[in-house]
Amino acid sequence: MIPAAALPSIVRTVVIPMTATAVLIGSLLASYWRSRRSRGVEGPAPAGSPVRHIALTAGGGYVAFMAIVILTSPAVARPAALIREAAWGGAFLAGTAALVFMLLSLAWSGRGPRREPNP
Repeated sequence: MIPAAALPSIVRTVVIPMTATAVLIGSLLASYWRSRRSRGVEGPAPAGSPVRHIALTAGGGYVAFMAIVILTSPAVARPAALIREAAWGGAFLAGTAALVFMLLSLAWSGRGPRREPNP
C-alpha cells in the first residue's frame, strides 16, 4: 500500500509527466491523421491476416508505450529500473493481449451473421 504522504510526490513525478507525454503524442498523431484525411490519403491497407494485424497492433502499441516510458523516465528517481521493469511488464501485457485477441479472432472467424452482397 502506498502511504498517503507519498501520493503528492507520485502524482507530481510520475502521473503528471506521463499524462502530459501521452496527451502530446496523442495530439501529434491525431493532427497527422487529420492532415492525411484532408488531403485524401487513404489509411493503411488492411493486413493480410488477423494474426498479422494483431501482431502489428501489439508491437506498435508496445513501441509507443516504451517511448512514453523512456521520455518520462528522467522525471523519476530510478529511471534505469523503471525502463527495465516497463520493458518486461509491457512485453508481458502486449504478448498476453495479443494472444487473447488472436484466440478470440480465430474462435469468431467462422461465426456471426453473413451478409449477402446487394445486387
